[in-house]
Amino acid sequence: MHISLRSWLVAGVAAVGAGIVVAGSVAPPAPMQAPAATDVSLGAAVLPLPAPDLGARALPAVGRAIAAGADAAIAPVVGVREELPPTPFVPPGVQLSLLIGTPNLGAGNEGNFNIGVNNDGDFNIGTTNEGNFNIGGDNEGSFNIGFNNVDADDLTNGAVANIGNGNDGDFNVGFNNTGVRNFGADNVGALNVGLRNTGTLNVGAGNNGRLNVGAGNSGSANFGVNNTGNFNVGVGNTGNGNIGLFNNGDNRIGVANVGVRYPSPVRSQTTNEPASTTTSVED
Repeated sequence: MHISLRSWLVAGVAAVGAGIVVAGSVAPPAPMQAPAATDVSLGAAVLPLPAPDLGARALPAVGRAIAAGADAAIAPVVGVREELPPTPFVPPGVQLSLLIGTPNLGAGNEGNFNIGVNNDGDFNIGTTNEGNFNIGGDNEGSFNIGFNNVDADDLTNGAVANIGNGNDGDFNVGFNNTGVRNFGADNVGALNVGLRNTGTLNVGAGNNGRLNVGAGNSGSANFGVNNTGNFNVGVGNTGNGNIGLFNNGDNRIGVANVGVRYPSPVRSQTTNEPASTTTSVED
């Protein structure tokens, strides 16, 4: 019996995807728009995860409380030191702890227990930090490590607990991330891991949406490369619920629309009829 190459292709791809199709019949959601906001609300939509800004208010409050206690404790000593004559041979503005004034080491620091230059706050190490417990330079907020970490959308509280350079938000690790709890570089949104992801809970590079794994995916819950839509697995699929390569449409398993098309879970639910178990091969 002669078996065509096309039949072998259909059988092979169907075997790989059959388990995924049978395992669940979750109706794919409507295609989503690219996130327009980069605030912490992006991650709050992904349940049952806690809001990604959890701790963004509490942690700075703890830092401020510690700093206030330290300021109160050192105030009497600073008051006594200020009544003493100035220390000779020390240039104006230079700070050498309580030897000559406030308990800072460096120059131009405002606050207490800073090491460096032009820090404003308490317990900063570096230069031009504004806040408390920062290490590095030009950080605006508290508990940041690195340089130029800020929070442009929440300037009343500043950035919190970023590690890296140029992060805009809270709890980011890496470079130039905007949002909350991103890990990597140039991510926009919340809970992304990788490079240039936009949205929520993406892993990889250049994904746009949420719950994508791979590269260049746009939509939701895609796994692979350059898929557009929702719940696709593979490469270059356009639509929803496709498994394979370069399928155009919905609910296909195969390559370039050559293969098996399984019944849509949406149609079965809306018509109250059981989904057909038959499959068809389309040209």
